[in-house]
Amino acid sequence: MFIKAKWIHALFHLHAKLSSLWGGELFLLRLRPTLQCQLHCPFCYTQNEKLEGSLLNKSEWEQLIEKLPRKTVVDITGGEPLVAPEIKNLILSLLKHEKKVSLMTNGLNLDDELIKILVTQQLYSLLVSLDGPAHIHNDLRGDKTFEKVIERLDHLEKIKKISKSSWPKLTLKINLLPNNFTILADFISDLEKRYPEVQINLNLLFDNGARGGRRLASSWAEERFKSGNTQRFAFSPQELESVLKLDSHLKKKGKSHFWRPYFEGSKEHLQIKKYLEHPASFVPRSCFLPFNSLTLYGNGDISPCDLSLKIGNVREYNYDLRKVFKDAHYQSLLKDFYQTNIQEKACQGCCLAPHRLKLRS
Repeated sequence: MFIKAKWIHALFHLHAKLSSLWGGELFLLRLRPTLQCQLHCPFCYTQNEKLEGSLLNKSEWEQLIEKLPRKTVVDITGGEPLVAPEIKNLILSLLKHEKKVSLMTNGLNLDDELIKILVTQQLYSLLVSLDGPAHIHNDLRGDKTFEKVIERLDHLEKIKKISKSSWPKLTLKINLLPNNFTILADFISDLEKRYPEVQINLNLLFDNGARGGRRLASSWAEERFKSGNTQRFAFSPQELESVLKLDSHLKKKGKSHFWRPYFEGSKEHLQIKKYLEHPASFVPRSCFLPFNSLTLYGNGDISPCDLSLKIGNVREYNYDLRKVFKDAHYQSLLKDFYQTNIQEKACQGCCLAPHRLKLRS
């Protein structure tokens, strides 16, 4: 599954590079229907954000979905997307229009009705956050949240089995934290016994004000696009070695895991160590994703790729996102983005762009 994940990312980047030759074409749409969440995780960078203005209603969502290019891949995230109004109708409509859809969630609102929709209508990918066994997860996310999520995932697997369906593919996202890295090998082993087909995403935290899920800026001139990844870790040298041993252990066991952000080159374990020592020393490879990727917020606001810059509102484009790439305003924004190398700082920490160690000047 890790090889498949790498091929999917390669496909995104190849399509983006080709799209850049003819001015852009929508391929990847990230939906943030809400920035709200019922939890208050200490490492979350969207927890104090909220959408302004009126939310898109059911009719507006339908118009938008009808006009999406046939092969658009849709990634639904948040905040916590499952607390958004009309979220079930939105997911169902996307799936009935045969879109390849992924959903990222904390898992608490995966009720029986929604699980039936995800299985029978074949959601492509379900990514659920777990930060460790019960005592760690509950300490971060609230009492009994771990037990509630596991119960929901067990029900999902039960419905998949009854329906003789392999969809959705389940990925469990685990943030690497100072209080969980020593037990992750056993925790991942337990998860894979419980969910044999699961894929594990080991996530390295980042903090970059230019990334999506924040209040949208009106110009590249704002300081957030110059600050880069300001994340700091406090791992001791001995703890860093333990993290590397974890990666080595998982690879030797043939575990289906991958790290985000992901790094160029064959010595991934050394890149992980250097990232934990100094996150800002890594910059994204030259990337063309703004030529085929947009983020749409629940109030209709649009941003390039998953950057916190407002292009406009989908209502201004008559709910047709294809028009964004033909808009002179957007073309001018992209020109400035690449000519002034905004990407180097603004895209640090991106989960889709391969990162490399910045060469010292």
